[in-house]
Amino acid sequence: MCGRYYLKINIDELLERYGILKSDLKLELDQEVFPSQQVPIIIYRERPELELAHWGFPSSYQKSLLINARSETIRQKKTFQGPFNSQRCIIPVNAFFEWSKEGKKKIKHRIFLEKEKFFSLAGVYNLFPDKEGKPGINFVIITTEANKKIQEIHNRMPVILNKEEELAWLNPASDPVKLQESLKPYPDENMVLQPDDKQLSFSF
Repeated sequence: MCGRYYLKINIDELLERYGILKSDLKLELDQEVFPSQQVPIIIYRERPELELAHWGFPSSYQKSLLINARSETIRQKKTFQGPFNSQRCIIPVNAFFEWSKEGKKKIKHRIFLEKEKFFSLAGVYNLFPDKEGKPGINFVIITTEANKKIQEIHNRMPVILNKEEELAWLNPASDPVKLQESLKPYPDENMVLQPDDKQLSFSF
């Protein structure tokens, strides 16, 4: 499961990193991101574009939002099948968080890539009406089994895309079957896992 991440970035950095020509968004973030919040994601309309979207799909069978989709079953689940086929997105993050247990105590860990200021999580999006009935974009993060380092604290992790995979992931014309086969745990060599101290700030 991935239920929290961190984003410290400005719009210009996102535009440059993902080759986006322009955006009308004026946004600078330095915050821990929770489900339901509205944050920038990358989608594809003839070319990569930046959009604001809410984290989580509304559900007809539970009160809480659906915030993750399992890579192993995403093409079989009715809620995610259509979005996976043609509405894939990238969620830029500096780090994500996971918790381990020591007896009854939960220890929060921040997880990031040692050589990357920010990196791309794989997701899917769909349109849902907001409180005023206007269509808005909502997304979920795709998870897979944990690599060896993450297994120390949890059995799942978000799918992290390599830079060379990003455009194929976004492109609606890409083969969904091949894409699903590529949703594997990210190698742990350059991954850093640290206990998180709220008094410490990210220094990217």
